[in-house]
Amino acid sequence: MDWLSIKIWLWGMISSEGAPAWVQAIGSIAALIVAIYVSKSSIKHASVLRQKTMFSVAEASHRYACSIRAAIDYINDEPGSNLQLYGVYHKDVMAGMVTALQALPVHEFATSRQVISILGLTNQLVFLGVATEKLLLDPSLIPELSKSWEEVVGDRKGRRELRSTIIQVLKRNALTHLDKFDEHYNVLKQSMPR
Repeated sequence: MDWLSIKIWLWGMISSEGAPAWVQAIGSIAALIVAIYVSKSSIKHASVLRQKTMFSVAEASHRYACSIRAAIDYINDEPGSNLQLYGVYHKDVMAGMVTALQALPVHEFATSRQVISILGLTNQLVFLGVATEKLLLDPSLIPELSKSWEEVVGDRKGRRELRSTIIQVLKRNALTHLDKFDEHYNVLKQSMPR
């Protein structure tokens, strides 16, 4: 390759009468390519940012659910062991979390797995609220169980065993909803863009 001939050819192109038009055409094409790239990049960035913002609602709900789990884990057969749950759970806070999840524009999530996860989180919070409300009551005050209590009226040992069984069933029910909530949350978290 002869550099002198390349230099002469290049100088001929630059000094010709059509050179300004060629330079302008090439510059316009380059500007168009850059504009398209920047536009696509900013749209993608905005979408990722929006999904992360929506995920923060799920993350807040998960933190709240974790605090409820810690309080439920503390509950045992002893009367008053549910006191810690009173300090964590409130039905209005739970309703607010559910409303926030329901308000998310699920059509803006990128995958069907993310949509299913958000819907699952919402449902599990509703179910968890119902289960937690029952754990706040003494088992003898739960209306659906009044017949069982009547059957063991004078039997202290029977009442203790019934109480223990009811608490364990109610606790397991709440923990099952928390486990399902965690599953949906983990699927959502893993599918979010980094």
